[in-house]
Amino acid sequence: MDILTPSNGTFVNGERLSEEGMLSTLKPLRSGDTLEFGVDIRDDDGKVLYNKVSTTVTVEIVLGPALSPVTSTVNPTGTLKSKTDAEAILSIIADEKTISLEAAETLKKIQSSFDYIEKSALSVGKKKDDLPTDFSKTIAEMNERLAALKDVVDQHNIDLKSYQEYRPQESAEIKSDMSSAVEELKTAITDLKNDTEGDFAKLREDLAKQSKEFEDKLSAAKNDLKTQLATIQVKAEAEEKEKQKLQSSIDSLKAECSNLSGSLNAEKSKNEKLSTQIQSLTKTVQDQAKSIEKLRLIEHSPVKQNNLVAYMVI
Repeated sequence: MDILTPSNGTFVNGERLSEEGMLSTLKPLRSGDTLEFGVDIRDDDGKVLYNKVSTTVTVEIVLGPALSPVTSTVNPTGTLKSKTDAEAILSIIADEKTISLEAAETLKKIQSSFDYIEKSALSVGKKKDDLPTDFSKTIAEMNERLAALKDVVDQHNIDLKSYQEYRPQESAEIKSDMSSAVEELKTAITDLKNDTEGDFAKLREDLAKQSKEFEDKLSAAKNDLKTQLATIQVKAEAEEKEKQKLQSSIDSLKAECSNLSGSLNAEKSKNEKLSTQIQSLTKTVQDQAKSIEKLRLIEHSPVKQNNLVAYMVI
């Protein structure tokens, strides 16, 4: 089948049989085995529509009642309603192909078993017609099942062929739908651009106006700040001069106080000397007063007068 190619290797019970993009080697399958593989689904031009579609199959060989043909689920004349429908159909086709391959492999195994049974029977000197009745019945039942499996395989091959014939039409419809969707998207983008162009122009104009107003306010604020800084600088310089003047006055007062203190100390020393002189003079006056008093007493006494004369002579 051209639309299916292995994409991520093949695994049986978790064991890799092939690398990515390579066909796997032949390996006998047993009942209960799990087969895992992935496929890329491509169109007629080889373009990948669906990448690495994962598929898991569990092998079951049932020796039960005869199998009946399976009715195909593919509708070649139907119309796909969505991408999901296409994916579902492709998944079903992939599953049916897997079942067909497994059925063919099972047929080969059964045929090998028949050959082995026939050879074993002939090796002991018996012919096929001489086999026991119950064994012949088993072979007949298995032949019926083989026929049923062949019918299933044939039906799936018919379905696959029908799908391959319908696939170009389906691809064309998908491409047409995608082209229409792209055109609608382009139209919507153009309409949106036309609708928003005026809004964008007004927005740009408003932003430019707001930016101009902000720049004017910022420039005015800068000028005002410069003026305030200049005023503060003038005041600071005046205050500095006043401070220097005040400091000079303080220094002058300190000098005057120092001079006054020196003068006071000198005056105090002078006053102390004057006080000492006054005290000395007072004592002298007092001594003279006493002497005068003695002289006066002597003057009024004859004896004392003689003594005074003698005193004075002495």
